Amino acid sequence: MQKKILLVGDFGVGKSSLVERYVNDRFSEEYKSTIGVVIQKKSVEIDGEMLNLLIWDVAGSREIAEVPESYYLGCSGILYIFDLSRPETWAGLRQRLATVCGKSKIEQGSNRLMVIANKSDLCDENNLKHVLSEVEVQVDVVTSAKSSLNVDEAFMELSRRILAG
Repeated sequence: MQKKILLVGDFGVGKSSLVERYVNDRFSEEYKSTIGVVIQKKSVEIDGEMLNLLIWDVAGSREIAEVPESYYLGCSGILYIFDLSRPETWAGLRQRLATVCGKSKIEQGSNRLMVIANKSDLCDENNLKHVLSEVEVQVDVVTSAKSSLNVDEAFMELSRRILAG
């Protein structure tokens, strides 16, 4: 079974780094801006069922409305990524998620849309708690592509949710 997952969020939040960590178990400090979309594949087994993930790493934009609607076609799940160290990446998150839901036809509050707080390696525990209390929506997973904290868990949880329907 094949499923399409989209990673969306502002530029520089670590979408490409999360995919690279998940698919190839690598991390690079070198920043490379994604142009358009980069698609990677990974096969996983969940509860005895093989799932082929097509992971669409969408170029970041401050205006989520700029992501072409065609990228959302056939999407089974979305990881919305923000950067814990940059408040502008989580400001107005509720409205951004509404836009994503409208374009993807995934209902707001659906278990097929997960909010990921990335770059936890740049925060101490107190700062992390403060940021999470400031974010206006439920954060599903806190990750770090650099340290690999919860990266596999985030993708696997979304995959489980997709399979559960």
